[in-house]
Amino acid sequence: MKKQMIALSLSCTLITANAASIPFLPKTISKPAKTHVQGTKSNIEEYADFSGEWVGTCESTPDEELALSITQSPDASSILFDNRALELETLLTNFASKNFEFEGTMMHFRWNETGQQLLGTVIEYYKKGHMSMGNQMINVSKVKVFLENEQLINLVESTRFEDGNIIGNLTDRCVYKRQPS
Repeated sequence: MKKQMIALSLSCTLITANAASIPFLPKTISKPAKTHVQGTKSNIEEYADFSGEWVGTCESTPDEELALSITQSPDASSILFDNRALELETLLTNFASKNFEFEGTMMHFRWNETGQQLLGTVIEYYKKGHMSMGNQMINVSKVKVFLENEQLINLVESTRFEDGNIIGNLTDRCVYKRQPS
């Protein structure tokens, strides 16, 4: 009975411990020293306005025309892309699992220091089958959205991993033209 309690206790400890506490995993993210964090009012006077109906193409699929509807909040704290809300300066997560299939997305978007570019980091995860079977797919992307010569530009740089190995990089550029109202 005592051995079972020790085993159960050890199992619970291993399950709840974070990955950085496992001795053979290097600590890859250095956390800054604890400091007092206080919200400050942004010194940006005017943000780029992406609002409107846009039509364009991407270099990766030049024959496919894309339509995009954007509505930006007056204070530039959120943006609707095709009626899907994107709250800025927030870590957005979405995960689902069923029938031995798991997928998820984690993303963060913010304005650059001038308020003229929207910058984002997106991590996508997909796994089908038992965890011991491999085939874990992870995609890490850097996104930049900005206006240039009256056009909306969307740049994406991605690295794709399968079971921890880099299997590819993707760089894509999409250019949209604003449609008359």
